[in-house]
Formats: sequence, structure tokens, C-alpha cells
Amino acid sequence: MKRLLWCGGSHLANAKAIISAIHGAELSDWEPDFMETAGPRFEEATAAGRQFVVSGSVVQGGGVGDRPRDLTNYDAIVFVGQYVQIMRAYSGPTELSTAVVEEILRHIPITLTGKKKWDTLNGKRVWDDSPFYNEPLDQILQLASCPVYLIHDPHPTRAEHRATPLWMKQAYFQRIRAFCKAQRLVLIEPPIYLVTDDLATRPEFDRGDGIHMNGDYWTAVLNEELVPRLLAHG
Repeated sequence: MKRLLWCGGSHLANAKAIISAIHGAELSDWEPDFMETAGPRFEEATAAGRQFVVSGSVVQGGGVGDRPRDLTNYDAIVFVGQYVQIMRAYSGPTELSTAVVEEILRHIPITLTGKKKWDTLNGKRVWDDSPFYNEPLDQILQLASCPVYLIHDPHPTRAEHRATPLWMKQAYFQRIRAFCKAQRLVLIEPPIYLVTDDLATRPEFDRGDGIHMNGDYWTAVLNEELVPRLLAHG
């Protein structure tokens, strides 16, 4: 029995039912494990001092109550999302210069511009534009000896994302592809029929908040793009 470690936050949670079904069918020879490595709760834990812990080949996520995992016990690792989203670089109709875009993207997706934090005064999460270190992705890429796959966050359907100049969206994903190639990280992108010409997810796959997608979306991404690569590896 092979072992597969799934990493992520809310996108992983949204896809979990589909993942469980796949492990009961196409990936029945793979035992799944899940680790929280992204999402507001992880960011808050990091800010509170509960850092992503590394000891040799053992890692422990920043989520409250998360347990250590020895990466040598896994045959593959899959990140679902992990802050690979354009809004961590820029969003909206303002057209930036090529030089500015290149500078913003230079450290993406390891150093990000912005995270969510808890506003104790108003009792809600707010956006903080200070840099944010994508520590789990960086550390696991350095430590893992098995293949690592990255499913980038779904393209948002929100108006501010659709208003972002197309060439800037394309530049973002050119950077992501180059990063993955340099890191020997297998990038998983959605089938083209899920995506509009302006790099937004088609609205029929939106769960309703403009960021998270429904089961049909994740069924397509996992079954058509990820599973064949895992089976070819196995």
C-alpha cells in the first residue's frame, strides 16, 4: 500500500469528499493522509508563534492540534491550493508596468504579498498587506524525496480578478510554471473547459463566494489531471 499526503487548506477541505471517493476507486492502492498547511487558521497560528515545525524529515503543520509527519513515509505529496493565487500578487484593473510586475512576481509563490489576520477590535478577519512566507511549500520541497504535486488555487470568478489585465494574469502563471520546473514540482492545472478566456473559472463551478469551487470542478481536476499522473508514477 502506497501512502499519499494531501496538504492544503479550504480548497483541500472542499475537495475532500471527491478525494475520498477516488481513494475508494482509482487510488485504492494509495492510503491517504491529510495535513493543514494553508488557510486563515494556519496564518493565524503562524502569527501566534506556532510555526511550521521541521525536525530532520519530520514536519508539523501550523494548525491547532496538528500532528507530526515523517515525509519519508510517503510515496507522493499533493498540495491543493497553497496560496498559488493571483490575488496574492495583484488584483483589479490597475495596469502595472512590466518591471513592476516582474519585481512583484520574483519571489512568488514562496514570499507572498498579503495574508489574513484576526482583527480583535472588530472581531473579524481582515487583509494584511505585509509579506507572508509560504513556509510549508518551501520546506516540504526541500525535504521530500518523493514526487510532489501542486494543484494551484482555482481561478477566481470575482469581478476584481476578471478586471485584472490578462497579460498580468498570464505573467503570474508563467512565473508559477517556471518555479515548478526549477523545483521539479509537478504543476496540475485545470482542464481548459473549466476556464474562461480571461482566466476565470466558469461561473457554473463557483460555490458562491468567487474563490471556492464545487464538486464538479474538483472531480474534473483530480480525475483528469492528477490521478493519471499519480498512476503513471505508481
